[in-house]
Formats: sequence, C-alpha cells, structure tokens
Amino acid sequence: MALTHFKKLDVQSMERLYEEKERKRRQRAEQKRQHEREEQQQQQQQKQAQLPSAALATVLGQTVEVLGATEAQTTS
Repeated sequence: MALTHFKKLDVQSMERLYEEKERKRRQRAEQKRQHEREEQQQQQQQKQAQLPSAALATVLGQTVEVLGATEAQTTS
C-alpha cells in the first residue's frame, strides 16, 4: 500500500512539474510574440516619421524646379 501511495504522489508531482513547465513555456512564447509586435510597431512609427520628411523634400524639390524654370523664362 505504501508503494502504490508513493507512486501516486510521484505521478502527481511529475504532472505538476510538467504543467508548470508548459505554463512557463507558453508565457515565454507570449512574451516573445509581444516583444516582436512592439518592435514591429516601432519600425512602423519610424517609417511613418520619415515619410513626411521625404514627401516634403520631394515637394520642395519640385517647387524649386518650377521656380527655377519660371525665373529662367523671365530672364530670357
């Protein structure tokens, strides 16, 4: 009887250890996914922050070209 009781406790202990290990594994996986999402959001924000300045540079470049062409026509 003592032997079967010991085996039962041992199986229960192993089950608890396994469940705890799985819980920690799932938690680490979720933290990893969350970290990847945060990095992706930061990259998106950086791209969006750079986009207006690039668009502004294009508009300014076009404006300068138009002004240069207009000035060339008036001086000719």
